[in-house]
Amino acid sequence: KCGPGSSLLVFNQKGILESLQEDPGIWRTAVRLALTHMKGEPLALVLAKDAALPDGMDQLQDVLKELGCSMQLVESLEGAPAALILLLMPGVAKETFALLRERPLREGSIVVLLGLPPEGVLNVHNEEPTTLVFGLGQENGRETLSVQRWEELRGKTGEGPSLRGLGIGQTAGCCCYFDGRMEALVGPAIRLCPDGAKVKWELFEPDENVEKLPKGL
Repeated sequence: KCGPGSSLLVFNQKGILESLQEDPGIWRTAVRLALTHMKGEPLALVLAKDAALPDGMDQLQDVLKELGCSMQLVESLEGAPAALILLLMPGVAKETFALLRERPLREGSIVVLLGLPPEGVLNVHNEEPTTLVFGLGQENGRETLSVQRWEELRGKTGEGPSLRGLGIGQTAGCCCYFDGRMEALVGPAIRLCPDGAKVKWELFEPDENVEKLPKGL
């Protein structure tokens, strides 16, 4: 939970670069629309500390500039200016999300996770089941779902049998909307069903909802 009305974009290792090459993609559709409905001067903060930024950040800065949004690199949110978009490296995600529980972002803000921590990230919503977003594994050069790894990750969350999962590839991502819905970005994902469901997993294809939302994210 990032704040009331906030949306979360999660990208795996190379997902940012792939998302910028899509036409139309999420940045020039939903993000552009979201920026037009926000008050104040658009600013994107990149919280990275000492980590190297992923491929595609220069292109992202150019795209945001086209949308009238400047980008600034910071090492901490303490004393940082208010931002409409917050981009996080996975190494600072846990502590930043903990901080956001005490100091939520302004309504309608967008949080972008620039990579996935090994343990994944939980998407928590008051009216929808909690979902763990995690990266798929690699075997013989192909992306694969390890049921054993999923069980291990699920056990570490302590969420119980109702937890759902969403496995995304290295060049993919997902969007967690403020109303609890989720969408695969760039490429398909694998959705893990809760205990008791008739199927354990299913393919989760992008459905381009990002282009249909009247107010974007």
